[in-house]
Amino acid sequence: MFDLSTTNNTTAAAVAAAPAETALVPVDVDGREMIADLTTATTSYCSILPETVNDKIRIYNAMANADEKLRDHVGETLNVRHVYVEAIQCRDDKTGEVATCPRVILITREGVTYQAVSTGVFSSLRQIFGIFGEPSTWGFSLTLKVRETTTRRGYRVVTLEAVGVVNDDEAPAAPTQSKK
Repeated sequence: MFDLSTTNNTTAAAVAAAPAETALVPVDVDGREMIADLTTATTSYCSILPETVNDKIRIYNAMANADEKLRDHVGETLNVRHVYVEAIQCRDDKTGEVATCPRVILITREGVTYQAVSTGVFSSLRQIFGIFGEPSTWGFSLTLKVRETTTRRGYRVVTLEAVGVVNDDEAPAAPTQSKK
């Protein structure tokens, strides 16, 4: 996506000049006109390697409609089998400044999805991936405890603690629909 801070005529011209195989669409974001290229991949990661249309449906539903907020499960353990992460734009409530933030979806072996927009969870996953590799290579579900700490500046940060594993042959197959 790129910013066009000019007139509607420029936006219309850009859309008209786009090659036929792309899908450039004018979009209004906070009063600024943008053009979104709906055919370009976004900045994201998904550990599910889709082989079927049903796999793709599971991925989309996890991305679009997470079952739970991760922060609501502090102190609990989750058997995480897959992870989805995307870069999103966040606005700081105090300053109004917009920054890129990680949106993380944890997908359990039971198929329940947990969402957090959290640099703490993202940092935990980066460390977990560095030690255990990517979830698509595990062959097990990693049991993670959801933790919350407070920073020196008083911010609450959600993190993850690895506490065990469950072998995939012991885990029930993940459903194709989310549990709500």
